[in-house]
Amino acid sequence: ARAGGERGSVLVEAAFITPVLFFLLFSILEFGTAFRDYLAVANTTRDGARAASVYGNDSTADFDILQTIANASNVIQRRDIERIVIYKGSGPDSTVPSSCANGTPGANCNVYSANALDLAESEFGCRSDRNLDRFWCPTSRKNAVQGANGPPDYVGVWIKVNHNWATGLFGRNLILTDSTVMRIEPQSNV
Repeated sequence: ARAGGERGSVLVEAAFITPVLFFLLFSILEFGTAFRDYLAVANTTRDGARAASVYGNDSTADFDILQTIANASNVIQRRDIERIVIYKGSGPDSTVPSSCANGTPGANCNVYSANALDLAESEFGCRSDRNLDRFWCPTSRKNAVQGANGPPDYVGVWIKVNHNWATGLFGRNLILTDSTVMRIEPQSNV
């Protein structure tokens, strides 16, 4: 007789616990994917900055940097990449200029969208008829130990990614940004 009276209490307890368990499960999934994207953005900027350091003042350096970023960001959906900035840093701890982060290229930065990851190499090379890498032309970057073309410049890569929450429990989206600055590897003494 007693077991028959407890059947309803199990159903009531399950009604209270089930939403909490689903919330915890979806929270773990949401934060897991957000953390994956955060790590992907951080690794992508580091790979891009390493490429920028190596390619230095090559005329197609920005193309090569963007190709490195495209390969490193294979976990991130292309549609989620909002902006890529390649900029001249003042030192290893310098930050991206705010105008560049807002999408306006300037004398010390080139601003790209995700579409630039699919462009051909012929679209680059500091051509005045293109709005790609002509603002901070790669050939003007200093890469010598000393002299007129030295000391080497610092070059930074900044990326902005829009992470969309799958369930909407924590809002619509989360903006992830990261930057890495490295010195261009010296190629000569003069």
